[in-house]
Amino acid sequence: MATIALAAPPPGRVVVARFGPEVGLPSAQVRALAMGADGLLYVGGEGGVCRFDGARCEAVPLIPGSEPLTQRLVNVQGVVYAQTRAGLWQIAPGAPKQLTTSGEARPNAGISPAAAGGVWVATGVELLRVQDGAVVERRDTFGVEPWAVFEQAGTLYLGTSDGAWTLGDEGVTPLANLGVRAFLEDGEGLLVAREDGVWRLLHGAWTLVRGGCYATDLTRRPDGRAVASCGSGLVWEEASGEWSLATPKEGLPASILTRALVDQDGLIWAGTLEHGLLRIDQTDLRLWDDATGINLRHVTSLLPYNGGLMVGTRGGLGWVSPEGVLQPLRLNDEVLEVRHLASAPDGAVLILRGREGVLRWDGETLTELLALDEDASWVGARPDGEVVVLTDRAMVRAHQGVVRRVELPGRALEHLAALDEAGAVYVIIEDKLIRVHDEGVTVVAQSPGRCSYAPLAMRGGRLYAGCGDTFYLLDGAGWRAVQPLEAGSISSMESLGETLWVTTTSALIQLGPSPRRLSIDDGLPFLSFVLGGPITRVGDWIVASTDSGLLFLRDAPRPAPRPLVARVASLHVGDRRLPGWEALGPDDTLLRLRLGVDSVIDPRRVRYRFRLDDGDWSAEFSEDLLHLPGLSPGAHRLELQARFGGGPMGETTTIRFTSPPRWHQRRDVQALAGLSLAWLLAFTWRERTRRLTEELRRLNEQEAFREVFGRFVTPQVADEALAGRLSRQGERREVTILIADLQGFTGLAERLDPPDLVELLNHWLTEMVTEIEAEGGMVNKFVGDEIVAIFGAPLPQPDHADRALAAATRMLAAGERLRASLRRPDGVELRFGVGLNSGEVIAGCVGAERRLEYTVIGDTVNVAARVQALTRSVGKPVLITEATRARLTAPAVLSPEGEHSLRGHRQNIVLWSLSGPGAA
Repeated sequence: MATIALAAPPPGRVVVARFGPEVGLPSAQVRALAMGADGLLYVGGEGGVCRFDGARCEAVPLIPGSEPLTQRLVNVQGVVYAQTRAGLWQIAPGAPKQLTTSGEARPNAGISPAAAGGVWVATGVELLRVQDGAVVERRDTFGVEPWAVFEQAGTLYLGTSDGAWTLGDEGVTPLANLGVRAFLEDGEGLLVAREDGVWRLLHGAWTLVRGGCYATDLTRRPDGRAVASCGSGLVWEEASGEWSLATPKEGLPASILTRALVDQDGLIWAGTLEHGLLRIDQTDLRLWDDATGINLRHVTSLLPYNGGLMVGTRGGLGWVSPEGVLQPLRLNDEVLEVRHLASAPDGAVLILRGREGVLRWDGETLTELLALDEDASWVGARPDGEVVVLTDRAMVRAHQGVVRRVELPGRALEHLAALDEAGAVYVIIEDKLIRVHDEGVTVVAQSPGRCSYAPLAMRGGRLYAGCGDTFYLLDGAGWRAVQPLEAGSISSMESLGETLWVTTTSALIQLGPSPRRLSIDDGLPFLSFVLGGPITRVGDWIVASTDSGLLFLRDAPRPAPRPLVARVASLHVGDRRLPGWEALGPDDTLLRLRLGVDSVIDPRRVRYRFRLDDGDWSAEFSEDLLHLPGLSPGAHRLELQARFGGGPMGETTTIRFTSPPRWHQRRDVQALAGLSLAWLLAFTWRERTRRLTEELRRLNEQEAFREVFGRFVTPQVADEALAGRLSRQGERREVTILIADLQGFTGLAERLDPPDLVELLNHWLTEMVTEIEAEGGMVNKFVGDEIVAIFGAPLPQPDHADRALAAATRMLAAGERLRASLRRPDGVELRFGVGLNSGEVIAGCVGAERRLEYTVIGDTVNVAARVQALTRSVGKPVLITEATRARLTAPAVLSPEGEHSLRGHRQNIVLWSLSGPGAA
């Protein structure tokens, strides 16, 4: 098999943000999009047109009191035209201006740039060329009623519900007999959006580019690659020339896409008939969370192989082909539990199955290579072909039928091993770095920072390690701290070429010649990277394991952010909006400005600063509201700057305005004023001061309300948020974590139709949430079929362990009721496992400035997840740790289940079970 690079990641979920009426869109039905010369996105549909800056969509009034349906928007040489049921309008630059009447322009017809200037507008019987606000040319369409019109090299192409045509002076010539919605220039030819897909028309010949969908619109990215709206999906041209597809299965909402547009940053904007405006990032990252037969939330190892990717999990093994197709691999129809994958010198794949031993995969067959009778977590291969396996207590070496064993001075932890060029293995045992080699075992140094958990990686013959949030290098004098990452504790580390890639809980970090840090603030979706999870490179993509699936990140830096130009989107005095600076009155002393920039980008990453009248520049701020209280009468100069992310500050926007004099400062009033009016002036000023103070207080209350509820989306913590008792910095809390998961959910997904599967899952989640909340627990998140609940936060609960166990008991009873009520003729039944663990966590609000989530972080959560995973192998529906049992104050009937090893923990943990209905 030829070795080729993975051209594109598997068709996983694209990263989608939705915008609707809540940000000012006239309705959730978007039919038209255009990018203006001012860098703003013009959005049209039912209810008119608005101007979108990434945060708010400001209405563009056409007909006051009755905004018409807008079908098309187009930018021609900086002029934005809108085609509506009331005719053709020019809406930017300047004030909206009507160019044709409703009788002249067919509402659903096409609009396109004209080579001679202006635009072509289709009507029911002719084409109009509109230029400089007037109709300058008319062309007969000979009974054809176009949906689309396009001019190329002197030829006019028409798209209709019946097909495609060229228009001449004597008539029309048919080109195709299927409906055509849009044209896009493609060199000497055209790309055409048709009812049966995207086609290329060149010299009269048709070639299918991407079939299987009803294409409605075409556009291009900044790099020239095409993008098309295609029914309820989106298709785009990859660098390889192949076309990718995103549908509701990959993360798009289930709605017809009407229009698509790509901005200067490569983000796709799409209009829908039901879900408003979508922002889609498919250029640099994708999330793959739906693979038949393999649970991608529990990936243990990744390995590039034959141009594709081997994926090992606790619930299966598969190979992703270079085309992005997953092929599950089984041994005698047995699902393989994979602990680690490694490459052999001959190109084969070594597959470690824990205590089940090592398999070898040569691309066609699986064969058993080495049997083990103890748990193992790491496998590697030396250049001479010798296989090295790290077990709990030894290094086992196998070569040409000879097996040798080197005992370790303690228990080695999973994923904390590295192989050097001489074939020696470095491992962390307790708080020491051990080198295991042919002659035995050598203690090299203390672990960095005396960490018991320290991921290792070998690069260029030098050993690197992570401890907490610091990155270390081992040299002749011992460990040397290279740099703090300031992004949370390091969970994984991998050497890929000249670069080290590191994951923390919520960030992916590249260390090397071109360092960079990626988190939710840099465009990553809101997810957590798996502790000890694998990282690898396949083709142009970096792949990392997260709690939501596999994240594919294109290994190429994004273009440097371009400088932004700040602007004032709107001007307010109290609750009153002013039409402009010239409308300032004598009493307008408390100004409120809503800011924006000249680009449709993520507003969370824009930072502003200002100065007034040659004063000092303010500190940078991310809020888009600027308050200017107490302006003195006279001329003022306001200067604004903005930047995006880590980019440079843009050019300065200068606004000059005049604040009119107050009534008491007019000369005629001053001439009349005297000692006899002193008491009146005093009273007036006192009253004005009171009014201003009251106004400031009311505004502060409104802003505080917006600050709190605009950030928190979890209903259970609303009261704590309003009371201001939730800390951004986090606080230590003792809690009990409950994690429940349906067992065999992948099998259910294969056996049930999607509607039945969703109904079954919704029934289960509803019942389980009811029982958890009945005991005072807070459901923190859903991860597919998994529930994560917290007892003891955000509200303290001294009896949190009792409450959690009581909730688990209620869940068992509810599960029995569900099984009885949902029993199906195909034998499908609901069975689930629950894991409980108690201990100290860090609780607080995690996320970006504009999107926070209350959550808990710490080893207590990781242990609960791993205890839950043991319910199936132990055969008990509910397992609790000794830490939870020790905190129980109410009587409970528990059975000891002995000690068990957990991944990431050097000491075994004692478990107890709660018997009852619903046993796994």
